[in-house]
Amino acid sequence: MNQLIDALNLLGGNLALDENEHDGLESVLTGRQDVIASLESEMVLAQQTLNNLIQRRNEAHRLLLSASGPSSSTKKVIRKVIAEKEVALNGLHQEISDIQCELDRLLGATNSTLQHEDSPIDTDVASIPVEGLSDSEYRPAEVNLCQERLHHLMHQRDEAQDILEAHKAVLSPIRKIPTEVLAEVFVHCITNERFISPSLTSPPLLLTSICSTWRNIALTTPGLWASILVDVSGHCYSPPISVVKTWVERSGSSPLTFRITENGGSIPTERGTQSPLSAVLDIFIPHHSRWRNIHLIYKDYFTVQTGFMTLPEDASFPCLESVYLERGYWMEQRDVDRITTMILSAPRLRNVSWISQKPYSSLVFPWTQLVHFNLGHIIPMREGLHILSSCPHLKSLELILILPVGPPPPPNRNETTVGSVTHYNLERLVLHTAGSLGKLFDKLTLPHLKHLSLDAINGIFPTPPPQQYDMSWPQAEFISFHERSECAIELLSLTEIEIASGDLCETLRRIPSSLQELSLCNEHRRQSYINDDILHALTFHLPPDDEVRELVPLSPRLKSIKFWGCISSSDGVLARMLESRWIPLPVASPLTQLNTVMLGMSKDPEHWEDWAHIKRLNEKRMGITSIPLQ
Repeated sequence: MNQLIDALNLLGGNLALDENEHDGLESVLTGRQDVIASLESEMVLAQQTLNNLIQRRNEAHRLLLSASGPSSSTKKVIRKVIAEKEVALNGLHQEISDIQCELDRLLGATNSTLQHEDSPIDTDVASIPVEGLSDSEYRPAEVNLCQERLHHLMHQRDEAQDILEAHKAVLSPIRKIPTEVLAEVFVHCITNERFISPSLTSPPLLLTSICSTWRNIALTTPGLWASILVDVSGHCYSPPISVVKTWVERSGSSPLTFRITENGGSIPTERGTQSPLSAVLDIFIPHHSRWRNIHLIYKDYFTVQTGFMTLPEDASFPCLESVYLERGYWMEQRDVDRITTMILSAPRLRNVSWISQKPYSSLVFPWTQLVHFNLGHIIPMREGLHILSSCPHLKSLELILILPVGPPPPPNRNETTVGSVTHYNLERLVLHTAGSLGKLFDKLTLPHLKHLSLDAINGIFPTPPPQQYDMSWPQAEFISFHERSECAIELLSLTEIEIASGDLCETLRRIPSSLQELSLCNEHRRQSYINDDILHALTFHLPPDDEVRELVPLSPRLKSIKFWGCISSSDGVLARMLESRWIPLPVASPLTQLNTVMLGMSKDPEHWEDWAHIKRLNEKRMGITSIPLQ
């Protein structure tokens, strides 16, 4: 009523409203009601957060009192008790030793049937005949008396030992650590794992089984429960859904990181069948405001209900930083629209992976926010360059590109032309391509590029592809790109790329001081370009005694090498190169020692020396993986 009066006052108190004034009044009322509803919703959320914080504070105070160390006066009393019990324990040990000696004397030193301290004494000693003793010398009553006395002393010893250990535990240094510090230590136990798979043998569940104090601290530390990995196989869940619910409840108000992976698909019996993954996603939906990193992999391709439709239309995602969505095809555009709303309502979103045949153009992305983008379906080079130019802060990009082939097509007035792209932040570029790589290199300038990975998707064909899909290495275009960019490439990976041995050697010479990882794979097409010349150039040779200059090999900072299906060297040359960079040298050298090596080559008589030598190198220092290829 007050709102109505206020609205009428705005209209000058005139109750005779025309249609425009009536619509204006309704608009005012609707707007104010929306504001009130929004404020009430925020008040409820704030009250819930306040209640959680108060509960956590009270629990922390209680734990602090229970886990804090004893006072100085209490410590004195405890130390006195410890000293007394140690004296009493020593006395009990002496009495037990004396009683055992007495029993040995009564039973005969060579045939005593008494079970000593390490074994229980269950035998009725009085009923056992003893050789070498006459009836007058063998006194069962005394034996029984000694046995009973020994049992009593052992019981006293065990009690004294328990009391002593309990009092020493009270003075343990771990009890001096404040609860907050111990909780922080617990959290650091799991920081290396982005998604935690619940297990009784690893944190955080392991921390709950040590003692009651640690259990209470672990259960009241929300950060320990803010990450979880769930595997879905059919309608079997690991961990069970009940565990997932408890896990989320324990996370309190901490930002959530979760991964839900379907490990197999099934064909539904009717349209509208719910995806098994969505049953787990429903647990996280009410906590959408706490989502930080979400990773969802759907393998049940035919289901319609994915779980996203249960998200509120006006949901906000203030904590969301990373989204990974993998699904063959999204059947419902409504799901895609809800996902678009999610990523546009996430001001902190930086990483997006869209692995689907559903075109990325069906969504809207906050390009200027993104630092990492991964697209899982094929797009033309023009669109790839457009994505790159639209993301000024991008550091990592993964795309599947169809590159131009042959002469450039005639200009199309209706098609936007994308020129050369210079990007000053991109550090990692992973491309699966078909077509002319040279045309792509001509378009790019990437001054900060460190990781370059190129995979020819046409390389899976067993026979040479048609000329228009030629993926030979564009040496001149790459050199021009590298000189123009002046980038320090640290990782170079070429998969199914046709490159001549001389071009590869020249490419490595162009990036001598920065390259740390080199991966060359041609498993399908088996182009053997790793020959003697390249391996000799990569081999470190100690200089003769009469020479001062150092013989620096190609890529002296290499730490990792992968040669797969591309080795055609003479027997022994590969192993000698590895030895020169694998075994620590007795003298200082400009060489960085290799850490990992992966080799895939034929195991035939042509490489017997290599295989034997590599085995000896592994015996000296593990880390070389060699797989025979058929």
